This record gives sequence, C-alpha cells and structure tokens, in this order.
Amino acid sequence: MGFCSARETGRASAGVNAASQWIWGQGAKRHTRPSWRYTAVGYVVHHFSSMLWAGVYEYWCQHEPASSRAGKAGRALAIAALAGTVDYTVTPRRFRPGFEEHLTVPSMGMIYAVFAAGLLLARTWQTPHPQRVAMRGYAKRAET
Repeated sequence: MGFCSARETGRASAGVNAASQWIWGQGAKRHTRPSWRYTAVGYVVHHFSSMLWAGVYEYWCQHEPASSRAGKAGRALAIAALAGTVDYTVTPRRFRPGFEEHLTVPSMGMIYAVFAAGLLLARTWQTPHPQRVAMRGYAKRAET
C-alpha cells in the first residue's frame, strides 16, 4: 500500500494513516505525514484486519483442502475479493479501510491482488511439498 500511496500522493504514509480513522475519526484521512498517532495506529488496524481475512482463508484451506496450486490461488483471490467487497459495501464508513481517500481504484485492486498473493505464498510455504516429506521419511529411515 505504501508504494501506491507514495506514487499517488507523494507520501507512503497517507494510505496507512487513513485506516486509523477507526480510532481518530475523519481527521485521520486528511493526515498524510508519518506520525505515531495516525501511521502506527493505521498500521495496527490494517494488520489485524489482514490477519482476520488470513484466518478465514486458512480455515477454508484446512477444512476443504485444495489439491492443486491453482485451487489454492483461486481461494486466495476469492478471499481478497470478498475482503474488498465487505470492506467497501457492508462495512459502515467509519470502519472502512479509508484507502479510497488517497488511492485510485486500480491501485486498490492491486493492493487486494497483492494481499491474495501473500495468502497464497504463506499457504504454499507452510504446506509441506511431497518431495520434502518423502525426503524427511528417507532421512529418518537412514538414521535407524
């Protein structure tokens, strides 16, 4: 988000600050400079929101495992799309991310796409690759 915010507003902190409107109200959206009050709080709010959606993705993956990488990618995109839809349609204005004050729709789309990529990468890294599992089994047999 910082990259898009810096490109469009000249300040990487503008988009992050907007998320602190949950705590500080509408003034947070207008504050573009980095500050503990707006930037740090905005980061924490945004981080916990992202963790909530990541938890939804993980729950889905654990309860209905996708066998292919394409399946996992599809789920990551679906969760990111759901997050964006909920963030900007269902959620009351005060609790929306606030990025829209500083970013264009294409930039916001890119942010949610990068979020989907992050979900997929995290899931891919934590899921053991069949070859690595086989190698671990081989190593244990060799030790005995």
